[in-house]
Amino acid sequence: MHELIVILPVDVDERIIAKYYKLKHILRAKVKIIVTHCLSFKEYLEYLREVYGGRGKIRYLFIDARKLPLFILDGTVIVEGEYPRLIDLVELLRYYGVKLRIRRHRGRI
Repeated sequence: MHELIVILPVDVDERIIAKYYKLKHILRAKVKIIVTHCLSFKEYLEYLREVYGGRGKIRYLFIDARKLPLFILDGTVIVEGEYPRLIDLVELLRYYGVKLRIRRHRGRI
């Protein structure tokens, strides 16, 4: 099963956060959404190091990214530094092999 991690800065609008929470119901993947008080990925790694020691940082050790928001699929950065539309993000994830929960979707995503 695929794992999608979405790391968002704290100053993001609540509507954007709610939009990305919809991914949990659309995708057949484990979706983890993290809203952090940091403004860059480097600050977030330092925060993890301070709070959890080295254990929290291990998951993100080989990720070369600088900007938030950050979309990570199975350890690979797919979008960095911008907020994609939900439909564009779903199409990108389908390109990477993530399946949808809904076969025939009625209405808008």
